Amino acid sequence: MTLRRKVILLVNVLLVVAVVAAGQQPATQPDAKTQMEQQMKEYMEKYATPGEHHKHLEMLVGSWTTQNKFWPVPGAPVMESAGTAENKMALGGRYLLTSYQGDFGGMPFAGMGTAAYDRFLGKYFETWIDSMGTMVTISEGTCDGAGKVRTTTAKFVDPMTQKPTTMRSVYRILDPDHHNLEMYSKTADQEEFKVMEIAYTRKK
Repeated sequence: MTLRRKVILLVNVLLVVAVVAAGQQPATQPDAKTQMEQQMKEYMEKYATPGEHHKHLEMLVGSWTTQNKFWPVPGAPVMESAGTAENKMALGGRYLLTSYQGDFGGMPFAGMGTAAYDRFLGKYFETWIDSMGTMVTISEGTCDGAGKVRTTTAKFVDPMTQKPTTMRSVYRILDPDHHNLEMYSKTADQEEFKVMEIAYTRKK
């Protein structure tokens, strides 16, 4: 085969390869709107859709009676009270809403809270407001993986001491009809002590 015929053959092969490759490529690249819609879809599937941790929160849905114990300072006599709680999921199973009614120190007491799991940050977040103050308590934390033990910590300024402090809360699901909440505060010397314990029993 002469050099000229080799060159012609090579050119023809390259032309065929180019045509085939062109046929395999999209005619046009996705526009900005299509790309944004695809990114939004991927975000919704990965971060905005309820997942396994939201099923953990669903275990607390229902109507509950509570038996409460409170220790204002270490070694103080226990103060006991009772109450009721209503828990329900909201916004497509994304958040747990709590409404509480009871008494505290002989006075009527009401509170409302939210519990959420942020799939992007990989953390639980909670908020709490009640009739004993005007502050919003915000806490964050993790669970044991099975959702049976959840631990969160809130950082805030104590209205009594007017100093920064923390409150650690531990939720323990004992069985489908019982769970407990333990809350730990700190003394002026930053020694942690149990300040409250709430035992929840599902209403039948």
